Order: sequence, then C-alpha cells, then structure tokens
Amino acid sequence: MNTEQKELHNTNNFLDILSQGFKQAEEETILFERISGAKHPKAINNLGNALSLLYQAACCYWKCIGGDHSIEKLIGKVVNQAISSFQLYRGCFYDESLMLTRGIGEIANLLHLFFFFPDKIEVWKALNSRERYKQFKPSAVREMLEKNNSLVPIDKDRYGKLCEIGTHPTPSEIPGHYTGTGVPILGMIVQPVGAYVSITELSYSVGLVLVVTPKLLDLDADIAKKMKDIGLELIRSLGSFNIMNYQENLEKLAQTNK
Repeated sequence: MNTEQKELHNTNNFLDILSQGFKQAEEETILFERISGAKHPKAINNLGNALSLLYQAACCYWKCIGGDHSIEKLIGKVVNQAISSFQLYRGCFYDESLMLTRGIGEIANLLHLFFFFPDKIEVWKALNSRERYKQFKPSAVREMLEKNNSLVPIDKDRYGKLCEIGTHPTPSEIPGHYTGTGVPILGMIVQPVGAYVSITELSYSVGLVLVVTPKLLDLDADIAKKMKDIGLELIRSLGSFNIMNYQENLEKLAQTNK
C-alpha cells in the first residue's frame, strides 16, 4: 500500500470512527435524558409534539390556502433546521445545534412580523434579493417590530449570543465548552449544561413559530387552539439554563467548587 492509499484509508477510517462515536454519543444522551430531572425530558416531549404539528402545517395536511406557499416553505425550513439541530444536540455538538437554532430564530422574527403586519408579506415577496436583504435582514426585522412596540421573539441580545457562540468566529470563544473548565470539546461527549442550553433555545424558537402559524395559514379554530396551546406549553416547560445566562452560572459554579 503506497502513501496515498494509506492516507485515503486513514481518512475513511477516521470518518467511520466519527460515525460510531456519534451513535454512542446519541445513546449516552438518551440515557442522560432519563436522569436529567423533570423539565428537560418534558421539554423534549413537547418539542416533538410541536414539530409534528409544524411538519403537518408545512405539508398542507389540514388545509391548503393555495398561492405560492411562501409561509409553508418558511415553516418547512424551520422543521428541517429544528430536526437537524436536535440531531446535533443528541450527538453533543451543542454549538452547531445553536447555529441552526439561530436560523430558526430569524424565521420566527420574520413570521411574527407577518403575523402583526400581514401587508409586509407581499412586500417581502416582491423585492429582488438585494432589496429583500436590505429591508428584511435580521436587524431590520427586529427594528420594525420594536418600532411598532410588537413582540420581538429573538431580541438583539439573544441573537447576538447565538451568533457569537454558534456561528461567528471570535478570538475568545472556545468550541464546545459547557463544563466551566475552559477546555474545548469537539462533540460526542455529554455535557449537561450544553444539553440544557441547546434544548432550551431550540424549543423557545420552535414554540414561537408554532403560536403564529395558525393565523398565517388561516387554520380552523380547533387546530389553531391545539397549536397555540402546545406552543405555549413548550415555552413554559423550559429549564433555567439558556444562552443568556449559562456562562455566568458556570462561573458561579466554578467559584463555589474552589
């Protein structure tokens, strides 16, 4: 076997090892969920219920309002990103899970803008890509909601944290560190705080999408009530660790253990 063949063999072997490690991490995460108290498993159960409803909404299961299905496509994108985010959480890739959750948060804000101001939907669809980004980029959507004293689901501070931890490279950010030790971890190791934060943020964003979906798709009253109830239950079931406070809580814990 020549050098090139050895390198190819080693590369394939490494990817196989990663695949096995991911499966093991998923199994260990599921075991962790069973002993993680009451709120975490409940949030996961509620998240599953919420995603099931959004999946059906994206596919026009109950009702098709026709047209270009712009709202359904956005909801479908939420479903795909949420399922992927959850799988990354199960594999203990918490930063990467949050990266996808950030995208869901952007859609949540946009859907809330359409919820409060239905006329904005047609404006959004009519613009070319450059103007659409200019007028409906994440910061512009937040500003429109703030200007009209409307709810901003993912506000500037939370969005900034999601960007900093999950997406944008910064000199001080350590990958995958949710232990308080500052040691970088490259996935596949269960970290309780990382698990809590990932599910809290994912569930919060998904819940916010769910509560506005019935009006945007003009769904019947019984389905609308079910979606709103499950969305609110999901948001209310979340634990205390979130992206805004986990670092501070880890620092406090470290000081306590000294």
